[in-house]
Amino acid sequence: MALWRGFQTYAVDLATKVRGRLGVSLYERLDVRQLAAVYGLSIVSFDQLSSVSEAVHYFTETHTRQLSGFVAQVDSQQVILINPAHCDERIASTITHEVSHCILCHESKLRLTGEQACLSGDPDQEDEASWLGGELLLPREAARRLVFRRVDEVDAAAMFGVSIEMVRWRMNICGGRQMQRRAR
Repeated sequence: MALWRGFQTYAVDLATKVRGRLGVSLYERLDVRQLAAVYGLSIVSFDQLSSVSEAVHYFTETHTRQLSGFVAQVDSQQVILINPAHCDERIASTITHEVSHCILCHESKLRLTGEQACLSGDPDQEDEASWLGGELLLPREAARRLVFRRVDEVDAAAMFGVSIEMVRWRMNICGGRQMQRRAR
């Protein structure tokens, strides 16, 4: 990831403030739809777009892994369009990633979030949005607590409404596993 020096600490502080604004502690599941609403973003599923049924079919039936979601300007409102073919955990991650662009005041343009990452957009901004999104969903301090309490990854994923992959990533970067190894 190409993050500027100090961004990770900045993201921890920013995520803590955002969660505080929502009345959610670092150890609770984040309601991503509430998060989007606070930042003035509506969420619309691809299957709600009847006027573009061929494209909807392409992404929800034929190539479900190709596109997770994106932000688009609809009339005077910014909307996060999400792929309903994805599991709830992936949708939560997509929503949080896209809201993170807004929180970070990133350049507003169409961003297509695909299987690996956004398909368009500045790579540095994509890395920042991914990092902040992870911090919002599963804060570093919560991940560290889960490691020290030896909470199973599946249980942790269920507690925070995220994927097992997200739990592994956050547990690996929080420093908790490394501290545990040193203590042995």
